[in-house]
Amino acid sequence: MMAHNSFMRTASYLLSGMAVYALSQWLIISFLAHTAGAGVVGQFTLAMSLIAPAMVLTSLSTRTLLQTDVDNHAAPFKDYWHLRLLTNIFLLLIGIGLAWIYHTTPGMVGLIIAITCYKIGESSSDITFGLAQRHQQSHIMSRGLLLRGGSGIVAFVSCYWLTNSLLLSISALAISALLVFYLHDWRHTKPWHGALAPLDWSALRRITWISLPIGVATFISGFNIVLPRLVLEEYAGLEALGIFAALAYALTVGNLVINAMANTLLSTLTDHWNNRRFHLYFHIIAKQSVFLAGLCTIGTLTAWLAGKPLLHLLYGSTFAQYHPLFIAICGASSVIILANFWGYLLLSTRTFTAQLILNAATLGVVAIAAYMLIPPYGIWGATGTLLVFGATKILANIATLIHALKQPQTLS
Repeated sequence: MMAHNSFMRTASYLLSGMAVYALSQWLIISFLAHTAGAGVVGQFTLAMSLIAPAMVLTSLSTRTLLQTDVDNHAAPFKDYWHLRLLTNIFLLLIGIGLAWIYHTTPGMVGLIIAITCYKIGESSSDITFGLAQRHQQSHIMSRGLLLRGGSGIVAFVSCYWLTNSLLLSISALAISALLVFYLHDWRHTKPWHGALAPLDWSALRRITWISLPIGVATFISGFNIVLPRLVLEEYAGLEALGIFAALAYALTVGNLVINAMANTLLSTLTDHWNNRRFHLYFHIIAKQSVFLAGLCTIGTLTAWLAGKPLLHLLYGSTFAQYHPLFIAICGASSVIILANFWGYLLLSTRTFTAQLILNAATLGVVAIAAYMLIPPYGIWGATGTLLVFGATKILANIATLIHALKQPQTLS
């Protein structure tokens, strides 16, 4: 009972933080849709779609490595922190490179650089959240997300209201994220930092080598959602991308929820897996999957029964006419949310190389679907691509689990 209460308390901490953060991001999309239209939403979405996967790649999922090392053999925090500083520099270079590639698209150069700075703030917070969770202090992550979400929406909306500039508003969003990192996340995890010098290059290489497969696998998994957006922008333009992104934001919210749930469960599942307590392992997964499936069902039914007035309220009359598409996107998103949840939980098996290979194969399937469906069918084709991704991801998860169960030890 005490363990159950502890889990519920931790989950409620994380879910509350994730909920506020997700709501703040949704409010930004809603605000832009009402005040600036689908084209500006498309600009914001394109810049975010380019940088978000790059952040996932450069982070190398070292936070996951820290959390799943339940035997207390993890490297000191200073090594994770030094590596994150270096990868943030790479993230900035990637952002500059993408800005140069998209310099012919009006206004995109500044937007890409500003969102890169915002993601650097998020990435810095991410590694401190991993440290807090390692010490069973999930409320630090929850408060950090609450502060980032709340300050972010205030900074963005206030700046846009005063300047009518998307670039300045995203810059204000980036500054708020960096301030929350330093003033809250960094300071509240400082008791566990230890000595931050000297820089140990051999430790950095070792962490990179261990985490690289899962870092790339996580990047590929996330890019499966980004790819249809990039193809849609290429063939249908920024306005179509803005409409699709707004309607598909339920998927972003769902992924934030499963991220909170998975982070709560990951250490426990890793312990059960390493000690071969499979009955407990699968019991937890089954129980949480039923709960998540219920949420997805409620969400899709809400889209069906009340989607049109909801879209009108959130985004305006232009978006409300896409009610049938909204229902389809919610259905496809439900499949992806369940697939991604199982994918997160399978990190506990630490079969990182197998997940990398299967995620790469899934990306190949999604790319084929995107270029077959989106050019002739536009937004509906992008929705179909999401469904293909969800179904393929489920099959990849099953294959990963079968592979993991066959291994005498699942430490690589």
